[in-house]
Amino acid sequence: MVRDLQRTGAAAFLLAAAGWFGSGNAQAQAAGAKQIEVAVTFDALRANHVTTGNGFFLEGGSLELSAPVYRGFAVVAIVSGATHGSASSSTAGLSLVTVVFGPRFRFAPHHGRLSMFVHGLAGEADGFHSVFDLGSGPVSNPVNGTTDSASSLAVEAGGGIDLLLHHGLGLRLVEADYLRTQLPNGAENVQNNLRLAAGITFRWGR
Repeated sequence: MVRDLQRTGAAAFLLAAAGWFGSGNAQAQAAGAKQIEVAVTFDALRANHVTTGNGFFLEGGSLELSAPVYRGFAVVAIVSGATHGSASSSTAGLSLVTVVFGPRFRFAPHHGRLSMFVHGLAGEADGFHSVFDLGSGPVSNPVNGTTDSASSLAVEAGGGIDLLLHHGLGLRLVEADYLRTQLPNGAENVQNNLRLAAGITFRWGR
């Protein structure tokens, strides 16, 4: 079921992104449009606790690969991992790994070293080292009806700003993404997360 949702979500984002960008400025020029790019970033993820709904931050990192397709368009895949330890004996921690992919569009005003990008991605989220409520089991024994790991559809949309330094080396100055996951929490089973990232980039090609 999750795999089917991933394929459906990815296809929807590809169609939506193509339509949105196609209606934009046809004269937009993209920095690094013919270059393969690898980025390594430090991430801070503002997440919702899957049981209480309270917000907290996870810390981790991401590795991404972007390959050019046409002009400013590229296909990107991002693997991210972040973790948050238990704050007390009464609350559970959380480790989260997401694998997402989809279209990206990059553009550089006035062909400068500064470039901006936007993307819409979909894939899978895997949560573990936590407590996920499956909505079953007796109230007197809350451990029943829970699991310490779960998977769901992940949908991510956002963008960022890169600065090219020298010979393909650059900085990911900032990236901000909305990340939606659907890990079981015994309620609406939806988490709305904010991912902030910064790091370094490497580009190869013309």
